[in-house]
Amino acid sequence: MSMYSLASPYKHPTLLYFVLLIALIFTGTINASTGHKSIPTPKGWAIIPENSTEENVRWSEYFYQHIKRRSDLPDRIVYNRHISGYYEISVSINDTLKIDFAIHSIQNGAKLTARNKTGLLWLMYQVMKYISIENSHINTPDLPPALIHLSDTCGTFAFEYRSLYTPITCLNSDMPPVLGNSGFDADWGIWGHGLVKILGKNSPESVYATVDGIKKEEQFCFSSPETYRCIEHYILDNFGEGEKQSMRFAIFPADNKIVCNCAECKKAGNSLNSASPAVTRLIIHLANRFPKHQFFTSAYLSTQELPQQVLPINTGIIVSAIDFPLRYQPDGEMPVRVAKRLTDCHKITSNILVWDYINNYDDYLTPFPVLKIIQQRLHFYQQKGVKGIFLNGSGYDYSTLSDMQSFVLSALLINPDLSVDQLVSNYFKQAYPHFYNQLIPFYLGMENKAIRSPLPLNIYGGISESKHTFLHTSDFVHFYNLLQEAPDITTPEEKKRLNELRIALSFTRLEIARSNGSLEYGLAYPEKNRIMIRRETDGWLKQLEQHPDIPGCKRYRESGGEITTYLNEWRTVLLPSAGKTNLLLNQPLKALTPLDEDYTDLSILCDGLSGLPDNYHCGWLLHSQGNLEIAIPQIKNSSKNKISLTFLKQDHLHISIPEQVELYKNGKLYKKLSPSSYSVSDSDENPRVIAFEGNINISDTDNFTIRIIPQKTTGTKLALDEIRLTPQNK
Repeated sequence: MSMYSLASPYKHPTLLYFVLLIALIFTGTINASTGHKSIPTPKGWAIIPENSTEENVRWSEYFYQHIKRRSDLPDRIVYNRHISGYYEISVSINDTLKIDFAIHSIQNGAKLTARNKTGLLWLMYQVMKYISIENSHINTPDLPPALIHLSDTCGTFAFEYRSLYTPITCLNSDMPPVLGNSGFDADWGIWGHGLVKILGKNSPESVYATVDGIKKEEQFCFSSPETYRCIEHYILDNFGEGEKQSMRFAIFPADNKIVCNCAECKKAGNSLNSASPAVTRLIIHLANRFPKHQFFTSAYLSTQELPQQVLPINTGIIVSAIDFPLRYQPDGEMPVRVAKRLTDCHKITSNILVWDYINNYDDYLTPFPVLKIIQQRLHFYQQKGVKGIFLNGSGYDYSTLSDMQSFVLSALLINPDLSVDQLVSNYFKQAYPHFYNQLIPFYLGMENKAIRSPLPLNIYGGISESKHTFLHTSDFVHFYNLLQEAPDITTPEEKKRLNELRIALSFTRLEIARSNGSLEYGLAYPEKNRIMIRRETDGWLKQLEQHPDIPGCKRYRESGGEITTYLNEWRTVLLPSAGKTNLLLNQPLKALTPLDEDYTDLSILCDGLSGLPDNYHCGWLLHSQGNLEIAIPQIKNSSKNKISLTFLKQDHLHISIPEQVELYKNGKLYKKLSPSSYSVSDSDENPRVIAFEGNINISDTDNFTIRIIPQKTTGTKLALDEIRLTPQNK
């Protein structure tokens, strides 16, 4: 099957056969081959309105203006004129169509028909792209590869609603229709957690949640009459009753677990952890008030509990996939609890959308090979009758290769049976005409490793998780080096893309170097009891310093993560720490207490490098299992030494310094350490990195252990980087 095989071909282009075909078509994406049909180069192109309806004339003029603007020979693009030798194309919307789109060949051209505006826009851009392949006078370098041919074909999209939250769709409002998607800004009156924009600082106090008699402005009260009135007035002022255009409204609680327990919310049925009853009641109230608009609640955090009643026809549920691990299922069987969740949703509404995740939100710059995993999930969602998909990416922030991924994911939302390998290859061949032979195997290698991994992709992971699931270090370094040597015989646009890749992937190269320390591919080499920085390291840093050249590339993760801060901490914290003596350098430490599942590598505690204060993924051992006890191997020259343990303090992440650090000789308490200094701080009153230090003599023991006792506060974690043992005169 060709990658362009979106729909079933028909060989007898009579009107009767065409009508019968459409009447017999089943709902769901049509999958069969459409053979490539070359168009003899015409004398010109004529755009002919299908009929004189106002809407069809408007879209015909739109198509005419856009294709003419892209032509080197605009005089050969005509509107509503029949000229011998010209290829005629008509466009029309037919809301009674049983499928989403159709291309019908006529003697000297083709008729394009779609059921709605979204489908017609996508179809017109598909045809423009295809024509440009056949005719060099039509220029479409900004359009992604086409999925269909200009030949008899028709089809139904896999999902009614399709949307991406990625840079290419956020920074360029023209791209969603080109990709066949809806724009969340244009199609939603209220989207996601956008309710905060309506119930903002100027709203009455009654719109805020009450918890045990105390107002919480971080959350809303969904039983308050003022909350309803604010939303009602916002809809009326901005969208009216929905007579001209039906809008969607997502009414979500703010993104936290706070639940209002005022008298009215309790009466509605709210519990300690569930706001669903009050939110559902509000949704139903709004749906009855505005029958021409659509209203959605969420299945997420405090609204995980599904409504107990069947919802009105103009309401629905947006189900978050946050608890659905991004793991490929080799046998195709999806988790029973996820399947049951969607089945239970169908008992109360047919309007089910899924909000799924396509990025590592703690690392936007390392490629995230999620395409084949998402493809499998889309098949699953389609089988479960899900009507719409929203794929949550990095939004307005740059994410490496997100342009390619946006194209592929958009194509899969239209037809999940398309080949990921072919889609990726076709995009790279167009975008990187001189470098695709290196880029295709590199990226698809990560995709294939990800689907073979027993571990899920971590959407809040660091370089360690990436290396364990999909990122083969030697393969990455080989590709990164090839990228530095990419040929100069490239187009200006490809040069720009290659330069962006070099800059963005320098972050990954730095993370590999940092995590590997003085090992292969690391940033340093060992020299006695310290490590020395390799010369190449400065080049990687300088390349990442060019990140302002990339649109939207200011931070590398969702929360904080300013690249300038990352670079500054490399130069002021990490690199200076490398030259310090540590008698424990690369020594085998041993944990005497259980470790957290994702933090079992104690080598980062004696690799000679300090952790970066702005990111707990960068050089820190996280521990949440109570006391942490570590056995230190016997060290020569172990008298009159200084020991130092450094901890991270980030209150918003519940990462705190220990209650106590105790040292033991032969099982007996030897000394207690207290916090004595900090190396990096936001202010003198709020240090972020705190050292516990003390002078010790362990020459008289072969059994030396450290016991770290965390704060007693529930949920508090420890984050420890280097345990440093130095002679007192150093």
